[in-house]
Amino acid sequence: MFDWIAQLFGYLLYYIYNLVHNYGVAILLFTVITKLILLPFTIKQQKSLEQSKKMQPLLQNLQNKYKDDQERMAQEYQKLVRENKFNPFGGCLLSLIQIPIILGMLYVVGKPLTNMVKMPQEEIKQKVIEIMPENYEGGYEQFIKQNRYIELKVIKKENLLNLNFLGIDLGDVASENKKDFKLLIIPILSAVFTWLSIYVINGKQPKVEKKENEDEMPMPDMRMMNVTMPLLSGWIAYIVPQGLGLYWFFSSLLQIVIQLLIKKFMKEE
Repeated sequence: MFDWIAQLFGYLLYYIYNLVHNYGVAILLFTVITKLILLPFTIKQQKSLEQSKKMQPLLQNLQNKYKDDQERMAQEYQKLVRENKFNPFGGCLLSLIQIPIILGMLYVVGKPLTNMVKMPQEEIKQKVIEIMPENYEGGYEQFIKQNRYIELKVIKKENLLNLNFLGIDLGDVASENKKDFKLLIIPILSAVFTWLSIYVINGKQPKVEKKENEDEMPMPDMRMMNVTMPLLSGWIAYIVPQGLGLYWFFSSLLQIVIQLLIKKFMKEE
């Protein structure tokens, strides 16, 4: 399903790589390009979030006023949404768009010979066979299953791409090289900057008010999500090639800068 996205990203990433001759720098420039393309959606998301904050007291008033009449509350809610031209899901579009981008990038960094270099599969197979241990009892397919990122090993063996970025091999996986502590830098940065980007986007979350009536539905509390998402991003960067972690970290960093600029302009307006 994501093969065509990986092919498209691979063309662009390899084109940039041929200009700069460094895999890490190519990923950074690729990230800048994707952020510029997604800028209209980012602006729309921020406007929706700001409007949502303004709507929360109104929605809470409806909840309190019609707590004994759920049907009337639903009618007044729809009326309030129409009058304010508020889309409750307006801030979700950007998140949905970024899912195929992340998965597409995983395909690219996991199989760069296939998606970037566009090397024929028969040639890739031959190169993989050449690095298989002589005493390996399983066949080619079994070897591929046990070595998920085998194309990166081929690249490093034959030096087909410059994977070194500030002393970090972007073809390495932190979970597979636990003694190399510098491979923890990118996962840690991914977690930290994911948390910072969430904080910048959402700002200070309102406290959840405790209801006297337990049957009433409280306002959603996003604090748990603000903790789990950074931990998840750090864990993913830990178990995938460093190249994807670099993309994730730099994407969060750019997101922070973009959100701060958007907030500044919105405040001036």
